[in-house]
Amino acid sequence: MASTKIRKGQIKTEEFIIPSSQSPAWTSEELTASQKAIADKIANSIAGVSGAMVYKGAWSGVPTNGTGVKAGWVYVFEGSGTAPTGVTLESGDMLIAESDGANPSTAADWTIVQTNIDDAYLWTKLKAMLVQGNNVTLTKNDSSKTCTVTFTPVYPTISNGNAVNGSYVSGLSIDSSGQINVTKGTLPAQGVLAENLVYGEVPSGTADGRNRQFVLANKVIDRTVRVYVNGVRQKEGLDYRVVAPSGDVTTSSILFNDGAYIPDAEDTLLVDYMKA
Repeated sequence: MASTKIRKGQIKTEEFIIPSSQSPAWTSEELTASQKAIADKIANSIAGVSGAMVYKGAWSGVPTNGTGVKAGWVYVFEGSGTAPTGVTLESGDMLIAESDGANPSTAADWTIVQTNIDDAYLWTKLKAMLVQGNNVTLTKNDSSKTCTVTFTPVYPTISNGNAVNGSYVSGLSIDSSGQINVTKGTLPAQGVLAENLVYGEVPSGTADGRNRQFVLANKVIDRTVRVYVNGVRQKEGLDYRVVAPSGDVTTSSILFNDGAYIPDAEDTLLVDYMKA
C-alpha cells in the first residue's frame, strides 16, 4: 500500500478501519486497543437497550420454550393459538410484551392493540352508546353511507295498577333488571279542590291608610294568594308578602310592604287563595 503523507494534526484512517478479515469479530484480540474499546462500547450499548419493540412474527400461543419473552417483543394474532388469560384476540390484533418473563400468560403481561376495527365492531359500540332503556334497531345502507335508528320505547309500569286520568306520579324505583317502576297516587276529586278555593275574601284589619297587615280566615297554600285593591291586582313581593302562621296561630296574613300603597277606608280589598 502506498504511503500517505500525514500532516500535523491529521489521523490515519487505517487505524479506525477494521480489515474485512477481522469482521465481524469485534472483540478479536487482533483489533487494536482503541478499536476494541469502541467495539465493546457499541456492543454493550445495544445489549443494554430495554423495552425496544422487536417483531417476532405470528402469534402461536403463550411461549413455552423456557426462555420466555422480552419486554417489547411484538406478535400479530392470525387466528390461531391460545390467548393469554383474560384476553380476547381477533385476527389482526397485535400483542406487545410488557415485561420479561418465562411464560407470560395473563392480561397484565401484554398490551393488546386493536388493528381490526370494522363496521360490525363499530355498530356494536354505537348501539351500546344509545339511550338505555329502549330497544334499538340499526339499519345501515352501505351504498349511501347512511344509518337509520329506530327506537321502540320501553314504557314504565305503574306498580299498583294501570295509569289512569286523575293520577299522578308519587314515586320512582328501579328494580334489579333495570325496569323503572312508577308508584301511582290519586288526585283529590274536583269537588274537594273546589271546597278549598276561596274567592273575594275581605280580610280582617283596619283599612286606614296606615295599617299594613290584614288577616285571612285560613292558612293558605304558598304562591296561591291573589290580592286586589279596587280591582287592581297587587304584585306579591313588590306590593305585599304573605306572612305564614306561627305558634298557635292557624291563619295567614297579608302584609303590605313599606313604600307600597296601603288600603284606606274608601278602598275595596279582596283576596283569592287556596286553603292549606
